[in-house]
Amino acid sequence: MSLATAAAPAPVVTKDLWAVLKDEYKSQQRASEASSDAQSGHETIVVLAGGKSCGKTALINRFLDKGSDPSPPPTVGLEYTYGRRTRAAANIKDVVHLWEVGGGPAGTKVVTVPLSAATVHTTAVLLCVDLTRPADLASTIESYLAVLSSRIDELLAGLEKRGSKRPKGMRAFAMKKYTTAAAAAATSASASSLDLPSKTSHPDKARLALLPIQWALVGTRYDEFRDLPSEVRKHVARLMRYYAHIYGGALVMASDRDEPALAKARMARDLGETKQLLSHYAFKTAAPKGECTDYNRPLYVPAGSDALSAIFAGIDAASLEDLKATLDAHAAAMPAKSGAAAFKTTGAAKARAWDAQFAEPLIDVECQARRA
Repeated sequence: MSLATAAAPAPVVTKDLWAVLKDEYKSQQRASEASSDAQSGHETIVVLAGGKSCGKTALINRFLDKGSDPSPPPTVGLEYTYGRRTRAAANIKDVVHLWEVGGGPAGTKVVTVPLSAATVHTTAVLLCVDLTRPADLASTIESYLAVLSSRIDELLAGLEKRGSKRPKGMRAFAMKKYTTAAAAAATSASASSLDLPSKTSHPDKARLALLPIQWALVGTRYDEFRDLPSEVRKHVARLMRYYAHIYGGALVMASDRDEPALAKARMARDLGETKQLLSHYAFKTAAPKGECTDYNRPLYVPAGSDALSAIFAGIDAASLEDLKATLDAHAAAMPAKSGAAAFKTTGAAKARAWDAQFAEPLIDVECQARRA
C-alpha cells in the first residue's frame, strides 16, 4: 500500500493594508486627472511678435473671424485676447491664449513676458515681418530670435535643475522633424535599397540652432510684396528660408487684405495656410500639407523640410552674410517708402497711450513730469 504524499501548502502572501489603500488612491487619482484633462481640452499659448505695423492684429482678427479692419489701431506694449473651440463630438472646449507684442525695438523687451516654465511646452510663437521692407528683415528676425532663444534656454535650464525630463523631450521633438525629413529624402533617393537605416541624420545638423518650441516665420503683406522686383523677391525668399531652417521654424507668407485678386483659387489656397498653421498651434488641428519654395508664389515650408543646399542653389551667395549683402544692394536700389504712413502710425500710438480709458495716474504723473 503506497502512501500519498501531502502537497506543500501554498505560501501566504501578505500585504500591508496601508500600501493597498495607497495604491488604490493613486490609481483613482490618475483616472480622475485623465478624465479632467479629457473634459477640459487643450489649453495653449500663441505669441505674435515682430516688426511694427506688419499686420499681426489683422492675422489675429482673421483667425478669430472678427473681420478685417482696414486700419486697426497699433498695438501698444502687450495685448491679450483668447480663442475658443468646441469639439462637437465630446463637447470639449479648447482654449488658446493669444498675446500680441507691439512692434519695433521695444517689442523685444516684452516678447518673453508670456513665456514661463509651466507653459513653455504649450507655447508657440509667430514671428511676423513686413515683406515690403527687405532692408529690415534680417535685423528684425535676428533680434527677436536672440531674445527668444536666450529666454527659452533659461527656462529649460531651470526645469532641468529640478529634475524635469521635459526639456530633453522638447529638444528631441524639435530635431525629430529634421530626422524624419532626412529619412524621407534618403528613402526617395534610394527607393530600391533594402538596407536603409531607420534614422538618417540631416546634412545640416551641425549648423542648426533649433528653438525647442513650435514657431513660424510669417512674411506679411504679400499682396504688395509680389509687385517688387524679381531679384528682391528671390533673395527675400532665400533669406527667410535660411532663418526658418536654421532655427527650426515653419515659413509661411500672408496678406492682411482681402483683395479680389487674392480670391483666385491658387492664391486663396496658398495664403490660407497661415490661418491653418495658426489653428494647428492653437488647437492641435492638422498642419497645412504640401510645400512651396517658388518665390513667384506665397512660400510655405514646413519645419525640417528645407536644406541649405536647396536654399543657396542657383545664386551667387554662399553664406548668410553674402545673402544679406546681396539683398541690401537690391533693397537700396528700390524707391524709398513714403514716410506718411509711418508718421501716422507713430502719432496714433502716442494718442492711444494718452487715451483716458488707459489712464494710469501714477505712471501718467511721471510721464508728464518728464515731458515738462
